[in-house]
Amino acid sequence: MNWKRVALYIAFAIGATVAAGFIPGVIRGTYNASGAQPPDWTFLLQAVLVPLALLLVFVSLARAQRVRTWAHAAAVWAGSSALSVLNLLLGLSFLEFLIGLVFSAVVAAVGVFIGLRMGPKPQIEPAAEPTAAGRP
Repeated sequence: MNWKRVALYIAFAIGATVAAGFIPGVIRGTYNASGAQPPDWTFLLQAVLVPLALLLVFVSLARAQRVRTWAHAAAVWAGSSALSVLNLLLGLSFLEFLIGLVFSAVVAAVGVFIGLRMGPKPQIEPAAEPTAAGRP
């Protein structure tokens, strides 16, 4: 198990979902601060952006980690989902918590499947050094 990669992709998953939810959250906060009702499309935008960000993280993981991909993906999913336990302390109901976990697991599995079907990331090779004639 490549634990460095697991830790890196846990950070990517958390960072990507936070970033994806940030813009709709700022828009809602602006409306709430002015006493107005936030538009419904901000909830829809967040409902689309956050799973899309998580999907892209798992596609990237599957393309980078070609050995024991599903085990690495499960470790990344478990690590990134562990932080969501804090939502229970913030008042999220247990049923909503479980639905979120199942949904994120499905998104992760679809992302890994897509990443495996896309093939490995291309390796960047260093440029050849020029010869005395000036050509590689």
